[in-house]
Amino acid sequence: MPDARSQVAMPQDPMPQETEERPARTPGPAASSVGRMVYLDALRAFAMFYGILVHSASMDTSRSHLLLRLVGESSDLFRMATFFLISGFFTAMACSRMSTGAYLQSRAFVLAVPLASSLLLLAPVTNWLIHRFHNGPVGLVDYLSGGWRAPTAGNDVWHLHFWFLFSLIAFALLTPLLLALARSPAILGPLGRLAAARPRGLFWLTILLVGLASMLGSGTYVVGLKPIVEGGPFAWIARATLFYFPFFLIGLVGFVCTPCFRALHRADPLALALFGTLFAAVSFGRDTLPPALGGLLAAFSKAALVAAIVMALLQLFERVARAPSRLVTQAVGSAYTVYLFHMTVIYALANLLLPVTDDRLILFLIVVPVATVLLVQLHLRVIAPSPTLRFLFNGRTTARGQPAVRPS
Repeated sequence: MPDARSQVAMPQDPMPQETEERPARTPGPAASSVGRMVYLDALRAFAMFYGILVHSASMDTSRSHLLLRLVGESSDLFRMATFFLISGFFTAMACSRMSTGAYLQSRAFVLAVPLASSLLLLAPVTNWLIHRFHNGPVGLVDYLSGGWRAPTAGNDVWHLHFWFLFSLIAFALLTPLLLALARSPAILGPLGRLAAARPRGLFWLTILLVGLASMLGSGTYVVGLKPIVEGGPFAWIARATLFYFPFFLIGLVGFVCTPCFRALHRADPLALALFGTLFAAVSFGRDTLPPALGGLLAAFSKAALVAAIVMALLQLFERVARAPSRLVTQAVGSAYTVYLFHMTVIYALANLLLPVTDDRLILFLIVVPVATVLLVQLHLRVIAPSPTLRFLFNGRTTARGQPAVRPS
């Protein structure tokens, strides 16, 4: 996957979002029985809030602190994949409940408006703060008027963590077609029968298919896209979109086929051990393999391990976050704002604290809790009460307290 400079993006949707809800057209089997699944909202919010740890750890570009290095590496094994899988489920739900026109309008509000707002209003200031922290004082005007072209020791990159919205827009546009295919008897029938008769077999088949899809995506990028986009502004976005598409598709199919989704809620020690061992072996021995083979095995082993971890998280959160709570409600409600603004707040705090200490671990331990509190309060007291800001950064058009279609 991407280079270290681009990894600032990893991560994630928490999407809220509001547009008028329409009567369901052809709800999938899950629609009537699932409702709003609290544990899925909680898991997605967890993935989004984990981004605060990940990008606070990115202050340590030297990777000299073990804890900060582990935070970043652990994120790469579950965070965005979890987010996209759950987004696939809720995107399918939204598409099933609206006409095609209403669905596309809602995705434009929920995804495209916050993306444009973030790129125009947040990205320039955030990149300046990152550049200033890692490279020394530079004025905002000087940075924007050309200082951004200077070599940087930081992880400032034009799309920052907002890349995930590009991917979600692409997936959302494909969703009506994908839903139609998933509901076809040729696909839904065999999947439903397999899930009913051999749920563990479907679990293993899904992991293997995710690994194979990742190999295919990796090969597609190297052969078809790399000559076109490598070194350009969309290289990371293209690679990430290909890698995470299978996870989005799992969520979408899971909405259509309830028994299939249930079969994937499984913490399987054998799968975790097997694919964890394979991933470690490939990671340490990749240099001894032919480049093409090493790349394909790396793609397969990582995707398979990530799939096993995400499925274990589904089971875990289903058990511990079944009922609504005030904490979960606030986390879910503020997750979109938190994710869009978290790097701005993290690096604003880091720049303020830098004259006091430049120890990255100490900065991390201070910034994470302070940024978390500030970001939640930013949503509750600034973004949510303002119709303009709520629309620009959450894509919401309804007033507070009114029902809304959540984003996918």
